[in-house]
Amino acid sequence: MRFIDIGVVDDVLLHTLMSDPDPQPRVQAVYAVSFRVPTGSLISGLEDSLRDTSRAVRSSALQVLWRNHFRFPSSITAVKELSYNDPDPELRKQALTLLENLSQK
Repeated sequence: MRFIDIGVVDDVLLHTLMSDPDPQPRVQAVYAVSFRVPTGSLISGLEDSLRDTSRAVRSSALQVLWRNHFRFPSSITAVKELSYNDPDPELRKQALTLLENLSQK
């Protein structure tokens, strides 16, 4: 992908993230996004992924979003929503811990 136009790569990743019926390619798309310079559209796609049906996708998206929360404050709001509403109690706890660590700084 390194020889493909940046916009095209982002579009392919977002398309996979939003529309692939198999969660494994969606997890791989989140992983690939973690190596990209984040853009507003990638961050928005990751925020949407926090509502994915797959726990693995939500967990991966949480990690990538959190690494970029200082550049994209909307990520903090998305993580707060996940900490209240995610169906997985462990993922809610993980999000809450990240938020608590932020408030202690």
